[in-house]
Amino acid sequence: MNDLIKIFPEYEDVFYDDIENHKKYFLPICSINLKLIDPQDDTWLHMVSVKELFDGQIGSSTSQYHTRFTKADMIGFDIIDGKYKFDADWNYFTFSKEIDPANYSDQYSEDEIEYK
Repeated sequence: MNDLIKIFPEYEDVFYDDIENHKKYFLPICSINLKLIDPQDDTWLHMVSVKELFDGQIGSSTSQYHTRFTKADMIGFDIIDGKYKFDADWNYFTFSKEIDPANYSDQYSEDEIEYK
């Protein structure tokens, strides 16, 4: 595969710090080096997805944690040394319940499930 494209890159290659919280809330999908477009631009662009399942707009009920770039259904990152750092408080996310594998057979609503 082309070394300028990384599918499901490592969290440490995408996020600047606080890797555990970034793992909890985000999934890195793909990283593309902009050398593909301009050979002079050695910059990585990371595409990430939010893991939180929510019927509605993510962050709509946590407006006290919104920032200029992180609002309802809008996620912002600071870029430090080419890596992403979530720009809001982690309480922006409504749910942070992790289900222990021993309890997988229990019944949970979609809002209670967090993929890890």
